Amino acid sequence: MKIVAFFKISIVFSLIFLFLGLSGLLRFFISDHYRLQIYRTKLQSILCRWGLRVLSVEVKAIGSCPPADEARLMVGNHMSYLDVLILCSLYSSSYVTSQEIRETFFLGMLCDWAGCLFVERRNRSNLSREVLDITEALKAGQKVTIFPEATSTNGEEVLRFRAPLYQSAMDANLSVQAFCLNYLKINGVPFHKGNRDFVCWYGDMSFLPHLWALCLCRSIEVSVEFFEPLTAADYSEPKALAQVTQYLVATKFIPVATI
Repeated sequence: MKIVAFFKISIVFSLIFLFLGLSGLLRFFISDHYRLQIYRTKLQSILCRWGLRVLSVEVKAIGSCPPADEARLMVGNHMSYLDVLILCSLYSSSYVTSQEIRETFFLGMLCDWAGCLFVERRNRSNLSREVLDITEALKAGQKVTIFPEATSTNGEEVLRFRAPLYQSAMDANLSVQAFCLNYLKINGVPFHKGNRDFVCWYGDMSFLPHLWALCLCRSIEVSVEFFEPLTAADYSEPKALAQVTQYLVATKFIPVATI
């Protein structure tokens, strides 16, 4: 198993460096920042599909995936950095993540090069600037994905969706589409508290040891259910949008089993 895991992690890092190299080359041919990001996200989507094959992750999409060339704000639950690979395999998007991730060794550099938008959740003094950054990306034609729980969880529940970043969809006059991600089986065994740490990345877990454990898995089954998009203009305030999308996600979320 360790030989297979070493093989997997080697290919994963090869794909990461391939992305970084190609992403860097794109900068020489595309000068417009937002157009560059759109091409980068399309490249990410292709490489993420390859990466999931290497990691033996099988993804089942339920409902309608967002159209390829239509900007909208995507929102849903969050349990792991693996979520991003899974979602990227289904649609191309920029992602909003925290400054804590930006400060994480290697992972932060990768997110930066991948064109992630960063928010400072420890200090909300720059909130208006962060909302504006997301709004401008949406208006430029990008899909932007946020995880409104503001942290990755251990799979026990869907946390309250925080509302402020929904303002970007309202300002851009675009749709908000919710999704619910569920891990179903690991190595053929239903997702439970005894095996969740192979995929869930939460608390003070270190990235590289967790990635190694993930590579030890023989198979992972996951589903992503997409809900019908909501028109942001139909809502009077971001809080209402946050509450509705949280409710939708919670109705389809399958909490980690206790045994």
